[in-house]
Amino acid sequence: MMISDANGNVDYVKKNLLNQQMTQLFSLSTLPSVNVGGSGAVSPVSISNQSVTLTKPAFVIINYSVPVTLSAAASDGRMKLLRTHLNVDGTNVVRSSNAYTNSTSTGTNLTGIFYNTGSYITLLGAGTHSIEILGTCFDFAAAANCVQGGNFSGTSFQAHAMYNDY
Repeated sequence: MMISDANGNVDYVKKNLLNQQMTQLFSLSTLPSVNVGGSGAVSPVSISNQSVTLTKPAFVIINYSVPVTLSAAASDGRMKLLRTHLNVDGTNVVRSSNAYTNSTSTGTNLTGIFYNTGSYITLLGAGTHSIEILGTCFDFAAAANCVQGGNFSGTSFQAHAMYNDY
């Protein structure tokens, strides 16, 4: 395998000498329940923010499955957007969404639990990093009509670091 150092000097390492290590940074199966609904422009609300410290550069693999609970059926005929954001070091890197329209005449007024899922892989340098999921639901009459997080089966927020030692 070809490698280079910080100065750009190229070298090689035999594959059998590579030692890849995967380390779990965090794994959550319960998330705080956060009211994220509202009408008009709704800013994302933090659900969980995890701080991780890497001892050296690593590929970080992040996965999430966030429950979205709709407690009241909408009947205004307008589109509803259920969105979960993943931010790494303050930068939005993934937006997973569910969208639906509702109408009293068609009977498509949804309630219940839905899941927004996503994954992301990035190379992060040594040091402390922030990995955060945020939620927003647009266009709900009340914030409490749309809740993200909880401890439902299938809830997860996890990150692993993959280091290369040779």
